[in-house]
Amino acid sequence: MWLENKKVWSETYRVRSYDIDKEQKASVQSICRYLFDAAGNHADALGLSVPQLFKKGLTWMLSRFFLQIHSYPRWRDELIIQTWPSGIERFFALRDFIIFNSRKEVVGVATSAWLIIDLKLHRPLPAVKLFNNQDILLDYRSSKALPAKLPPVDKSQKKQDFNVRYSDLDLNEHVTSASYIDWLLEIIPAAVRKEKLLTELELNFISEAMYGDSVKAMVEEQEYTEKAERLFNHSLIKNPNGGGAEANYNRRELVRAKSRWS
Repeated sequence: MWLENKKVWSETYRVRSYDIDKEQKASVQSICRYLFDAAGNHADALGLSVPQLFKKGLTWMLSRFFLQIHSYPRWRDELIIQTWPSGIERFFALRDFIIFNSRKEVVGVATSAWLIIDLKLHRPLPAVKLFNNQDILLDYRSSKALPAKLPPVDKSQKKQDFNVRYSDLDLNEHVTSASYIDWLLEIIPAAVRKEKLLTELELNFISEAMYGDSVKAMVEEQEYTEKAERLFNHSLIKNPNGGGAEANYNRRELVRAKSRWS
């Protein structure tokens, strides 16, 4: 449903050759980058972007995210993303998205929950403090309510290590959400990626990785009765520096995720 409301930000994107996979479809990572870009541009227009918050000793951190894709755009297709601040739940500032094709048909939806971090205290602040006296919230949800708290990977069926590159960093000097998504999806079995499409992705961002860190991606498939679909639980863990007794102590969970393939 196309939203006509002054609280809604609309932005158009064209799928470029560097945004597609070998099937000429926009990659999940590219779609997420479009969403985060639109969110950042809207926040900037509202005076609430990361550089603007830095001046107040604050910043944004993405905590939870849910994406549902109904139809994948292809090379040279035009997308329109609508996004808006959709509510406050305690420490979470919620932001929703609808993805349209050029005919304004819905091809995907997303919802996200963000934390406002005090850079001096290194802890979140109640979201209402930032939105005080600002009439910018639109009480309309594009999909589900606040994305759920996800379980950890119980028995990993596949693991792979990744090193944090300088190009993986965001404005907070932490690994970008898109890089985490890259690593999570990289260890999905190739047969699944060839035969299925990712239709849902849900993430919990728990901690942060920085330049030079080593990250271990783990995945396990869930038992599921619907044969047409495959479900996976994911975890990203920060590898310890060195071994010995401190190794287990230093291991830190970064991200939990759940993916659905149909």
